[in-house]
Amino acid sequence: MDKKLKSILALGQLQAETYTLFGHAENVKATGEYTTAHAIYQKYLAHSRSYLQAQIEFNCRFPEIPFDITPTAQTLVNGLMVDADLAQSLGEREQAASLRAEALEVSQAHLGRRGTAETERSRAAALTLEGRFNEAIVALMGARDVVMSTGDNLALARVTIDLADVLQWLGDLQRASEEIDHAASIIAPLVGDSEPTQQDIISGALSSAQSIMAGRGDPGDAMRAANLYRAKVEITYYRGLISRALGEWDKAERCFNQVLHEYRQLGTGEAIEWQLARVKVGRGEHRDALKEFFRIEPQFERGALRPKWGVLKRAQAECLNALGDHAEAIGLLGKSIEDLTHKHFDPDALWRSQQLQATIWKAQGESTLALRAYHEAIATISSLRRAPLGYRLDSTYLADKRSVYSQAIAAALQADAPADCCRFIENLKSRTLTAILSIPRAKNEQRGNLESAFDELTARLDALEYQAYRDGWRTELRSAYRDLMRQRKDLIERIRISDTRWRNLSQPIALDVGAIVATLSKRSQAALTLYYDAPELVSVLIYDGEIRAKRIMLAPEIPSKLADYARNLQKPNPDPFKHDFSVEYAIDAENLIPPDLLERALAARSLVVIPHGLLHLVPWGMLMHQGARLFERVPVGILPNLTVLQRDGQVSRPQLAGLVGVPAYPDFESLQDLPSIQEEIETIRSVYKAANIPVRGPLLGEGATEDAFWNLVRGVTGRGNLLHVSCHGVILPNEPMGSGLLLADAKLDAAEVARNQLPFDEVILSACSTGWRPNQVGDVILTADEILGIPAGFLEAGARTVLVSIPKAEARAALMLTTYYHQQRASSIPPIMAFQAAQRHMLERSVPSSTWAGFALYSDV
Repeated sequence: MDKKLKSILALGQLQAETYTLFGHAENVKATGEYTTAHAIYQKYLAHSRSYLQAQIEFNCRFPEIPFDITPTAQTLVNGLMVDADLAQSLGEREQAASLRAEALEVSQAHLGRRGTAETERSRAAALTLEGRFNEAIVALMGARDVVMSTGDNLALARVTIDLADVLQWLGDLQRASEEIDHAASIIAPLVGDSEPTQQDIISGALSSAQSIMAGRGDPGDAMRAANLYRAKVEITYYRGLISRALGEWDKAERCFNQVLHEYRQLGTGEAIEWQLARVKVGRGEHRDALKEFFRIEPQFERGALRPKWGVLKRAQAECLNALGDHAEAIGLLGKSIEDLTHKHFDPDALWRSQQLQATIWKAQGESTLALRAYHEAIATISSLRRAPLGYRLDSTYLADKRSVYSQAIAAALQADAPADCCRFIENLKSRTLTAILSIPRAKNEQRGNLESAFDELTARLDALEYQAYRDGWRTELRSAYRDLMRQRKDLIERIRISDTRWRNLSQPIALDVGAIVATLSKRSQAALTLYYDAPELVSVLIYDGEIRAKRIMLAPEIPSKLADYARNLQKPNPDPFKHDFSVEYAIDAENLIPPDLLERALAARSLVVIPHGLLHLVPWGMLMHQGARLFERVPVGILPNLTVLQRDGQVSRPQLAGLVGVPAYPDFESLQDLPSIQEEIETIRSVYKAANIPVRGPLLGEGATEDAFWNLVRGVTGRGNLLHVSCHGVILPNEPMGSGLLLADAKLDAAEVARNQLPFDEVILSACSTGWRPNQVGDVILTADEILGIPAGFLEAGARTVLVSIPKAEARAALMLTTYYHQQRASSIPPIMAFQAAQRHMLERSVPSSTWAGFALYSDV
């Protein structure tokens, strides 16, 4: 027999065996016997792999009549994804991940960009369920880029719906709703006057199959019709989910009722009945909801809904607890946690069960059990967001979890467990910075398409902004600027999520309380970490080998005064007297910190404050206590979180000083000249010259361009270097990473700085509002307590110490304070001591306190 014919016959036999196994596997899966179906699918996949490999080998041997291997590869990919879902439902998470990874590899090798995009889209759904949000979003954004380039609107609608799914999981309900509306607008022209029904799809599929068997018709017609129908139904379903999350119970109920019939036709009506019962819970109708949960439970004990059995148990427990049956609720929660941990891992559902368990234990007076459960819930929450998602998504993710932290902190205080209290508070603070410090940025990183797009947008924004400084903010200029800023804001989030460092991040540096205690004891330093949940303020003091925690109820007027102080900082023409917080608002340190903790902290050699929320804007060293400023008793630094205390090394005497100053902006009438900067830079240069410390620059006036700045940066190497910048500063409340320093020709903003690795351990910014950071951006409250703005940029870029001014700086006061600080540093005085000396110098010279009260030092050394 001819070798070619023999090979073709062998392929035909292998194909027949493969399709037979596939049919058998699908039939068994339809019965809900997932374990048996999974075993048969494994045999089918083995044959499918062999069939694909045989076709590849045939094409190599007989290139003149090659097989089209795309359909075979696509069939294998589909089988791998289906079996991955089966493995997932059976609790085989590692095997499921392996199968999905193989599907992606086959797609990349044989299906091109379009086929790979579809595989990534399918894979993203599983990643979301596992809480691997970074990977899911990156996969979906990549898939959306591909389908947008193909012009396939139906595929674009499907991936848009999937992205909305991830966003609603992350609590960004506004953007999830926007994406769902966008998907609806995409498919509207495809639907026409009459929307497809499930019967239309079934009839179309049968008709298509008959046409294909007769040798005519497009086999893709039925698939496209099915996808259009599915997209229509999913849009209504997700609108229901979003409405339920917003507490819009009537709207959610309408949406779920609209799709209930469709899901029942598919045999999964219980999934929608579950959602309708959840709406009843939201309305407080716990008895009726409980009846529904028990009624549909048999469908959760097998088949496609089996992975959600633990979620159902938690819902039943929630109802029982509300009805007063706490013992039964605890029993069901134990089953829920066991299933969600060991059988069908679902971390987003798991923390909710753990929190409810802790809440019930606490109400029953079982403080030890409650505290343990809170630890477990917060550990689960932390594992879900090990990699940063950007300040918006990190904050919306934590919005519905904030209560867990408040309850856990209260439980730790009640149980007299200050170390636990410290851990719970720390878990909320500046996780992005912690993750970045966990994996230092590699030098000479390659810049991809996203980074290039960022650079191009930034250059266009700089051009528009400086045009406005020259000609004024015309309406069309402001509109173009806002549009570009919105694009760059979205791009920054995407760059953050896609950062390649996160691939190597298994878990950020964990807070080692014992190591922190030892470090502080060695330095004779105190650390005061705070949790502000108005009107309560919790303080945890670590000093002299001990940890103490206390909570105080703030006087009724203090929260409103704090809010007024914060508002004043953002005004174009703020009241400068309000910058001296204690004097203007008559709020002393003991009004915020328990007096006994405060007195103990002031006995230390130095004090580091780790604020929370609005308290980040308070000039802590300037607070009054018993008629004197805190800095008169002890040097005071601030930090974004406790974990950064675990960094190695000290900030020694400067080895080199880089100086940059812009005393005048001759081409920009709206930018006021700062004549004292010329004197400031010259004085600082002479200080370091006298101390035999090399000076790089200074870049002055028209020479202080952005290109010159980056050339200066590239010319500095080694450790122990210092950077001083004097110029105008600008804040953007609606995009804090766009806040920055106005150089001679362009703005150096926080996002640009953060994306680079700077060779400066120490940064001094003599500019307005460089220390300002928001508590809310637009509609998003920064629940994640991330450090944003200019300080964040320099800390992410590697600075150990950053001296900033929280409010607008007064030029002559800035000159006096910063030059005296540099004199101390040139004499080898550590930064935190040098800052105290500069503050004392200002006080002794009777300089009006409101002109320099807002200076603050991010440092612990």
